[in-house]
Amino acid sequence: MRLFFAVDFPGELKEEIYQDITPLFKYNGVKWVAKENYHLTLAFLGEKEEGELPQIDRAAKSVPQVNKSLIKVLDFGAFPNLKKPKVLFLKIESPGLLTLAENLRQNLKENNISFDEKPFVPHLTIGRVKEEIKDLALPKFNPKEFSFKNFYLIKSILTPEGPIYEKIKSYEILQNA
Repeated sequence: MRLFFAVDFPGELKEEIYQDITPLFKYNGVKWVAKENYHLTLAFLGEKEEGELPQIDRAAKSVPQVNKSLIKVLDFGAFPNLKKPKVLFLKIESPGLLTLAENLRQNLKENNISFDEKPFVPHLTIGRVKEEIKDLALPKFNPKEFSFKNFYLIKSILTPEGPIYEKIKSYEILQNA
């Protein structure tokens, strides 16, 4: 099964973001992410066997909890850049999210659980560019923020219509005060 850890967005925020990015849908050469799939990936584990789940669960449960849970969704960005975008995204700012990702990744390493070790860049992918976009015009984006209390182990089922995400397990991030 294909797995990753992520923070989910509240449903109403997914809708607001979707409404804000609809002017971009005029670009045909982009595979847009379905709004129900908006999330912030903390660590992509890739293909794992059912028997590895207990070890993955232990690693996630032992992640030190964080105090700050505010996430700010700031503005548009692109990998590698806005002049020749391959991936369109929304920039994310969150010290708590950075700490959570760092702690989770460290626990995965300590538990010998392989994952994609590319540097963590907090972002919300909104589209994957399939054909070159000439003169990309980005609408004004109204920054948003929300607090998160959990992160999830998510199973990704690939289909011709796009991925289907299924939350397998939830983990609390906040210290009990």
